[in-house]
Amino acid sequence: NGEVMAIIGFFPLWEGVAEVFAVPSKNIEHKTGYVFHVRSEIERIMFDHDLRRVQTNSIDDPKTNRWMELLGFHKEGRLKQYSKDKDDYIAWARFA
Repeated sequence: NGEVMAIIGFFPLWEGVAEVFAVPSKNIEHKTGYVFHVRSEIERIMFDHDLRRVQTNSIDDPKTNRWMELLGFHKEGRLKQYSKDKDDYIAWARFA
């Protein structure tokens, strides 16, 4: 329908490794399609930029953890008191 679904980006850390992020729209109607598009975009970024690893972090809650798994990320560990409010976050990575 021509609306923005998400803003997706990355920044290189060193050769073959980058941090990725996705900021979803609040107006997403079809979550399955959204997961497919974000996952495809991450795969394109990895291929186009010859990345062997992309990583990110997120809040630790069941909905977000499921979302990260659907995007193909693997849980790597807990970031204790990571946020300004001292909330724990989860470190995630995905490999080529």
